Amino acid sequence: MSPARRWPERIQRDATLWTAIADPTRRRLLDLLLTHRTATATMLARELPITRQAVVKHLSVLDRAGLVEGVRQGREVRYVVCTKQVDAATRSIAAVAAECDELVKTPQLTGELTMQTPPIVSAQDWKAARADLLVKEKQMTRARDALAAERRRMPWTAVEKDYRFEGPNGPVTLLDLFDGRRQLVVYRAFFEPGVAGWPENACVGCSFVADQVAHVAHLNARDTTLVFASRAPQNDIEGLKARKGWQMPWYTLTDEFDADFDVDEWHGTNAFIRDGDRIFRTYFIDSRGDEAMGSTWSYLDMTALGRQEQWEDSPEGYPQTPPYTWWNWHDAYEAGPSQAFLDQVARAQAGSG
Repeated sequence: MSPARRWPERIQRDATLWTAIADPTRRRLLDLLLTHRTATATMLARELPITRQAVVKHLSVLDRAGLVEGVRQGREVRYVVCTKQVDAATRSIAAVAAECDELVKTPQLTGELTMQTPPIVSAQDWKAARADLLVKEKQMTRARDALAAERRRMPWTAVEKDYRFEGPNGPVTLLDLFDGRRQLVVYRAFFEPGVAGWPENACVGCSFVADQVAHVAHLNARDTTLVFASRAPQNDIEGLKARKGWQMPWYTLTDEFDADFDVDEWHGTNAFIRDGDRIFRTYFIDSRGDEAMGSTWSYLDMTALGRQEQWEDSPEGYPQTPPYTWWNWHDAYEAGPSQAFLDQVARAQAGSG
């Protein structure tokens, strides 16, 4: 068992002692008694900025802890220090201090860890601490699932304007950006004159997001298209993508789309769904919410249909399939999942059930 786990037992066992010496006034009384060898409450009160009655109360606490003893001499009570108990208290303090030193010891790995690190514990205690934290992590996961379920019940708002963009092959509409799929996610990236880094680079933060975007084939497999949009001309966008190795579709804004969807002054991610040719805005994430974007799951969780898996809490009639079975390599979705993979999933689910 680690020192960190022994502390409560030690402190509980010596609770009266720790309470007695925790107060600075009582520690001062012990110093005075050690100096005078013996003294009355009246004598001690003369050397402290408190009343005699207060001194008596403090001495009573020290008496119960066994640190002092009152001996009646006539009408007076003279107090003396119980040196054996004081020695025991000193040893107890030293033991806890040693444990504190051990817990805050900086591991000597490279000599560069100058900050105060967490405790260094055994592998068994580390696993126990991780198990404790895992409870909270699972609670957070369930809360995230519940939030995504609420998103799937958010009202939609119809998109009434005919927004236009410029793509690598010429002019396109917002409907064209869906590329035939049911859902669309649009990230407004700042790449245009006036943005730091132009024309060699896009906005630093937007580039950070672009660097962490997963392969779009996985989103496409859930009937969802991800695109980026900026005000830069297409030739600049294509050059940027080639330099950075980015693969996502990236379009040029040509009208008030950014202003109408809250991304004219700051980055943000909008989600849309279509019913035939009718388009609806379903959700919007910006500011620190964009920090978590980039993974397939983060994009699907913000959409109206979600991950479309059977375990999700979705409204009646939403498309859902068994989990895992739709997964594939990013370049193999057209062929569908292999039978070997489906068998592997079946074995894993049978084992966990």
